[in-house]
Amino acid sequence: MGNEIKDSQSETGQGPTRILTTEEQAIYKKYLMKVDLMIIPIYFVIYWLAILDRNNIGTANVAGFTQELKLVGNQFNWISASLFYTYIFFEIPSTILLQKFGVSKWLPSISILWGVTCMCMAAVKSYGTAIVVRLFLGIFEAGFVPGFLYYSTIWYPNVSRMPRIALFFSAGTFAGIFAGPIAKGLTKVNGSLKEYQYIFLFEGAMTVVVAFIAYFVLHDYPEKTKYISPEELAVANKMFESDQIGVSTQSYTLSQKLHTLLDIKLWCFGTIFAIGAIGGATQAIFGPTLISQIGYKDNQALVMSSIPSACGFGSQVLLLLFPFIIKRSKMFLLLIFYASVAAVFYILLAFNKGKKSRVIIYAFL
Repeated sequence: MGNEIKDSQSETGQGPTRILTTEEQAIYKKYLMKVDLMIIPIYFVIYWLAILDRNNIGTANVAGFTQELKLVGNQFNWISASLFYTYIFFEIPSTILLQKFGVSKWLPSISILWGVTCMCMAAVKSYGTAIVVRLFLGIFEAGFVPGFLYYSTIWYPNVSRMPRIALFFSAGTFAGIFAGPIAKGLTKVNGSLKEYQYIFLFEGAMTVVVAFIAYFVLHDYPEKTKYISPEELAVANKMFESDQIGVSTQSYTLSQKLHTLLDIKLWCFGTIFAIGAIGGATQAIFGPTLISQIGYKDNQALVMSSIPSACGFGSQVLLLLFPFIIKRSKMFLLLIFYASVAAVFYILLAFNKGKKSRVIIYAFL
């Protein structure tokens, strides 16, 4: 049994698990299909909308946000960054409240709240009010990603969890593909509002609608879900029990825990992720402005800002479809390769003056 469990934990979730019989494998696939249909589409769409709501200040800026509020100096930068202060601080409190109220109630609720907050950005008239609204946006968005990660541990055994998490995070770059074109379409609305106001209102309203649907889609636990059969639940529990073998039987001393916390590899991965996140957020928020400064008109800049996200999403899909690329590669070599390429292209972008060449360089980022 020990070898069988070890074999199952080494799988990527793409094929049958070895601790199950042939009949149980078929039942487990049915379980995964039902859970996938319940969780993945709604979470993918809401996270897609979360990224739009978080970063649409960049497309709104091209559509006249800075000019309307008469922002000067680094004020737009501070408005953009203010969200992340509350986002970081409220991640843990929001996750605690999620466990108290249940995923099926808490996550749709905070999604509706940040959708309404995004819509409120259309009403801000000053630098100060814009800061306040963005701070609230960070509060409400803070619990969504850690909430999904917690939720995935309830529904997916270890062997099947990581591909779903990877697919979930791909919604981030997927959002960037549509952010510019959607904003361009909204600036064409003939009405009494400013062009940027329609961006905040429409994208925030989309979040509210989809989050309301989530109330009727999500369930807290497999045991409380009617369409999960007893046979499917039993097989899933067998997989969950295999996750615990070798974990519950071990105890760790304080020195071992501190050793893990101070592990240089942990901090290196954390630093790499932080640098990548900074680059991604910078591209998403300031991309439309950067492209407009290269020389493209406002609507052209909005559409062309989707190019880097399209390239990034394509790369993520490639790795999801062909996981052997990662399995047969040394992780540190992949990290060094991607980080080095990004660094080179950022340097080229800073010093290259050609209009078309800068757009090509920007796409590779």
